Amino acid sequence: MQLQLPFFPEHTKYINSTLGLFEKEGYVYYLHNGSPIYCHEKGDRNSYRFIVGNLIHNKLCTISEFHESLGEARKNIERYAKTFRERGAEYFFSRKETRGQCHKLTADLMAGKQEQLDADISQYRIAKDFGISEAAIRYHLRNGNLKKSEKNEIVSIGSSPSSPSDRNLTYLLPSEIIGMACNRVEARVSSAFGLSSVTPVRFESCQSIPGGGVMLLLPFLIECGLLSYRSYYGQWFVIKLPFLCCY
Repeated sequence: MQLQLPFFPEHTKYINSTLGLFEKEGYVYYLHNGSPIYCHEKGDRNSYRFIVGNLIHNKLCTISEFHESLGEARKNIERYAKTFRERGAEYFFSRKETRGQCHKLTADLMAGKQEQLDADISQYRIAKDFGISEAAIRYHLRNGNLKKSEKNEIVSIGSSPSSPSDRNLTYLLPSEIIGMACNRVEARVSSAFGLSSVTPVRFESCQSIPGGGVMLLLPFLIECGLLSYRSYYGQWFVIKLPFLCCY
């Protein structure tokens, strides 16, 4: 039996005492006792996965040795070896590459999702209706496949908070023109005649709004799916508040 001395090139990266690899002219060469056994192009991931799985399966190195020498994640190495053992070498070169693709939010559904986003429907509601995750919607928003709707302009009035008596007077003034509490007459008339497509939302500082916190919080909780009494208890309910009655 002839022994072969393990002579390796100068720039070899050692995996263990008998196995190493080095790169030359865009190719990665794998050496066993100094002799080349595999090679692949530097960017050929499928060949790399096949060779790693083959080396582990044939016990030329261990998972720990490969992980410690090259820094490849242990789970990846285990997956390559398991795939080689269960599916064979041909699977690495014939399988369809689906990594990084979204399987549920396909191109056929993009148009419908964009219409819902344009209608200011929340991402949570869209995800729940179509059985997908919010992460899938955010992924396509981040990549530019979907676009958020252009929400109405929000105008904040920074004056001092108005009292109930001040608001009553403001609501009373236009009552003889278009109706009680119909302030912002110009914007309402323009919208009625189709002269204004978007009326900006305006927030004002107000004092003494009965139940204002609850009126703001309930729609938010329901829209985010944090409050759904019927889904959990299956019965009607009444919130007995002096300003609100919900069924």
